[in-house]
Amino acid sequence: MKIPIHNSSEDKRVFRDECDAYDENIWRNMVISVRDRVMDRKTYKQLRHSLRECMYNIRNLSSRLS
Repeated sequence: MKIPIHNSSEDKRVFRDECDAYDENIWRNMVISVRDRVMDRKTYKQLRHSLRECMYNIRNLSSRLS
């Protein structure tokens, strides 16, 4: 994904909103994918928690870099 050069705070806000929506879509697809493959409810909950932590860490790191 090509990262645009931001000229204004409005550009930065719009870009952050787009990234959040993109992250949310990735998160939703990962959860659906895991749910479809895992039958054991406890394992599914553990995986879902791990995926949520990963997405939080990615979002946190990307905000530090910008």
